[in-house]
Amino acid sequence: MPNNIVDAIVHEHLLELVESAVAELRDLMNARQRTTAVALYWPRRAVTSDDGKRINGAIAMDVRVGRNDYKKVLVGGAKKTDAFGVLFVREEGDGVTYTLETPIEVVAWTSEKQRRGDLNFLKEPTRVDCPTALGVIEQF
Repeated sequence: MPNNIVDAIVHEHLLELVESAVAELRDLMNARQRTTAVALYWPRRAVTSDDGKRINGAIAMDVRVGRNDYKKVLVGGAKKTDAFGVLFVREEGDGVTYTLETPIEVVAWTSEKQRRGDLNFLKEPTRVDCPTALGVIEQF
């Protein structure tokens, strides 16, 4: 349940942005022929980077750790950015999973891998019913 109407509006706007970002990320991974775990954080307010720059938009962070450390790294990034929402993109099984978590809900998509000759391509992302929460946003 939203804390207030502002959270609900921000969530809906973020969901629209993420739906476009998921398709763009898939296209980028297809073009580069590699996948990488990455987290995109949307801060509640402008934050200052380690080098002193003010950031008002999404913040991307590589998540180059073992699977057992994903949650620790994601929670740390969410705390550091005072995130309203986080999109976590990772290789999982025979494809890529994209999970958006906000205080309002968890939404996820998957892209299955498809082999074409010597290359792997990710299929169009499809929305997942009843996605598993990352357990990041409500943690702090």
